[in-house]
Amino acid sequence: MKKSITTATLIALASTSFLVTPKPTIAQQAEICHVANAGFFITDGKGNSLLLDAVMGTGLKGYEAPTAETNLQIEEGTDRFESVDLVLATHFHDDHYMGNAVSNHMAHNPETKYLIPVQAQEELSDGADKSRILNEEITQSSKHSFTVGGITVDAYGIDHGASYPIENVGYHITIGGKTFFHPGDMSTTREQLTEAGLNKLPVDYLLLPFWHMLDPTGMPLITESFDYKNIIPMHLPTEDKPWMAQMGGLEAMIDIVFQDKFAAPLHRLTGQMDCIAY
Repeated sequence: MKKSITTATLIALASTSFLVTPKPTIAQQAEICHVANAGFFITDGKGNSLLLDAVMGTGLKGYEAPTAETNLQIEEGTDRFESVDLVLATHFHDDHYMGNAVSNHMAHNPETKYLIPVQAQEELSDGADKSRILNEEITQSSKHSFTVGGITVDAYGIDHGASYPIENVGYHITIGGKTFFHPGDMSTTREQLTEAGLNKLPVDYLLLPFWHMLDPTGMPLITESFDYKNIIPMHLPTEDKPWMAQMGGLEAMIDIVFQDKFAAPLHRLTGQMDCIAY
């Protein structure tokens, strides 16, 4: 979703860092790129790369999905998505993961490994090569570790919220000497994150669902669980909803998301394949 930034908004966000550099060609440097919604492509520029909540096909109404061209490149493993080492999914909802899209990716990319919650694995095609899925069940408040080439991952079972009691996995990823954390659709308590071992977890780039940027009372959940250096807000809706009216509508709500609340640089990656070097 594209949007204009008013002078008033620039003044309000003066302490926020925006470092958006679209990269139309195959990556030759360490960078993180926003694919769509909560999906990202991360590479160290030296042959190690991954897709995170990015193999979602046509996605879910109300949230951005990759273009048809980008989906084709992802699933067939072409352009910058050639030789991706690892595909990760946090949970089975269509705005993060689609079984037929991942099955197509498996068919075209025989060397790629996968981290997929057990619940989401049920949506794969019958002929999908599940032998390349590294994980078994990742239960809530548990931690599991994996290594694929130059990528290491700690996977944590994190609550998706009482309204949607599904299997949701957060990933702490190390690649290119930097760390990234993607919590999926985290809607949980400080106690549950403590049980999972998330106490001031060091992370260079925290990928944070937008709703955590709207509730100042929920800040301790983030500040006590993660020792972050940068934040990338994500999972932004594309449609106006009644609950946004009290904030002035969709565009005003997004402006609030990108106000500096967490004493860390915020990186505005809202366009498809917007990237920053790390």
